[in-house]
Formats: sequence, structure tokens, C-alpha cells
Amino acid sequence: MSEPEQTAPVPPSAPPVAPEGAPPAAGPNYPPGYETYPAWTCVFQESTDPGAAKLETWTVGNKYLLSCSGPLVPELDKEKIKFFFADPSQEYALHPLQTVVLNPQQAQLVVTGYKPGDYKLENLLVTDGTHGFRIEKLEWKIGSVLEGDPQQQQQQQQQPIPPFGPFTLGFPWWYYGAWALLALLVVFVLGRKIRRYFMRKRLIESLAAHATALSPYNQLNKDIRILVRATPFDQRETLPDFVAKMEELFRLFLVRRLTIPALQWSDREIIGDLRKRHREVFDDTAVDMRKLFSEYRKAKGAPDKLSRLDAEQLLEMSRRVAEKIEQGYQEASR
Repeated sequence: MSEPEQTAPVPPSAPPVAPEGAPPAAGPNYPPGYETYPAWTCVFQESTDPGAAKLETWTVGNKYLLSCSGPLVPELDKEKIKFFFADPSQEYALHPLQTVVLNPQQAQLVVTGYKPGDYKLENLLVTDGTHGFRIEKLEWKIGSVLEGDPQQQQQQQQQPIPPFGPFTLGFPWWYYGAWALLALLVVFVLGRKIRRYFMRKRLIESLAAHATALSPYNQLNKDIRILVRATPFDQRETLPDFVAKMEELFRLFLVRRLTIPALQWSDREIIGDLRKRHREVFDDTAVDMRKLFSEYRKAKGAPDKLSRLDAEQLLEMSRRVAEKIEQGYQEASR
């Protein structure tokens, strides 16, 4: 008879391994929805109070700070914060006493431990019953005071919560970016105001160099007549220079009449200052002045297209705007 065929023994199957990133196995008292809790990183911190208990000599009743941070979670109720352990027998191995800081990405809790032992836990849940986070890994060791002096044990249980801090809190990058942007804006605004102040101060001091026996408006008309007599309008190559000198005379009129650094400032700065310091003149002339500055820019931007008619129109426009400014200034001064 042939011997029965022997089969190789089947080795026992290894226990299933949870895939990386999978939610922790449910503890018997885990709250509903714990699978959605993000993983946070936490560390223990000692009190800054002189003589406070050290982490390496942690005994029952000592109080420390548990600092945590991680991905965004919904707002938690600081009055309802509790710890949930996968193993119920470990309850009170770590217990929250006070919530110091609690926001969607950070938490700082004053904690203590009531059970001596060497603990290496994973997926400790911190929750208010509705939302929360899980601590990936946490290690601590609590010694017992039962073998020591009974008076020491009583004092240990009754010790007040010591002061903690200062705390180093991390914030999202946009938080620091917003403050940096605000600081730059404040520096820019202050720098601009200071620049304008000193520019106007220098202008007032230098007005004596531009002072004449005539009023600013009459001096402008005199200078325009001199410029017109000196410009051969039938020669197109002289027209760009005429426009540039005409604009300079008009800006010099603004310097003398309105004490505006018009020779250094942009068109926008001139009109903005006019609105703040000479409101009546601004209301009467702002539209015409913008048009005049725009025509000056166009003429300087295309000098080869300038014609005698363009130059004469700019001349008349400058005179009209200057006249309106003079009238508005005189009326405001009455």
C-alpha cells in the first residue's frame, strides 16, 4: 500500500497590520466621530516657578503643561475638554486640570497624573465631546509618593497650579505676513508724511528765491509774454521746448500762490494737497487742472506730433486755469 501523501503544515497567519494613516482602533469609551480627529503633536513643559517639579521626577499630583499643535480643528469648548484612552484602565494616568490656550491649531493644558507607571501611549483623544484631536505619541513616567512620607503625599495633592510660561506659540504664516504688511504700510505712510513736511518746509524757506515785486498771477502773465516773444512758433523743433517751459511756469505759479512743491511733486500729489489745504480752489479748478496736466503729458509723450495750434491751445488753457486758481484763492482769502 502506498503511504498517505503528507502535506506541509500551514503557518499561523500574522495579525493584520493597520495601513499607515488609518484611524486608531476604537477604544470602548471613544466618542462618536473620533475617526475624523486629526493627529497633533504634544510635549510636556515644566513650570517656570522656582523650585517647581521637574519632569524627570514626576510623581502623583505634580502639575505640568501639555503643549499641542496640529492641523485645523473646529472650535472646541474649553470648559468640556476631556481625555479618552484606548485602554480604560489608563484613565487618570493623565488628567486635564485647566485649559490655558485653546484655538483651532493650538492647545495648552495644565495636566497631572494620578496613577504611577511608565506610559507610552498612542492616539490619546482630546475632545469636548463633539470635536477634538488625537495625540499621536506621548511618553511619561509617574512615580508614587505612597511609599514616602504621608505628609508629603498630602502636600502634593493640595499644591496649587503653578505659573507656566512664557509660552512660545506658533502662528500660521499669513498671521505674521499680515502684521509685516501692516508695519510696512505704517512706515510708508509715516515716511510719506515726514517727506512732505520737510519738503514744504524747505519750499517755504526757499520762496524768497522766487519772490518778485509782482503777484504770482501777474508774474506768470509776464513770464508767458517773454516766452511767447522768444519762441518762433513756425519752427516745429522749438515747440517741445516751449511746452516744457510753459509747464514749468505754471508749476512755479502754483509754488508761489499755493505754497505747493509743484516743481517736485507729481500731478496727483499736487491735486491731493489742493484738496486738503485749499478746498475752495480745488472745487473750482480740480477738473480743469487734471485736464491741463493730461495735455502736458500727451504733448511731452509725442513731441514730434506737436503743432503750433497745440502749443497755442496749451498756452490758453494754462492761462485760464491759472486765472481760476487766482480767483478762487482771492475769494477764499476774504
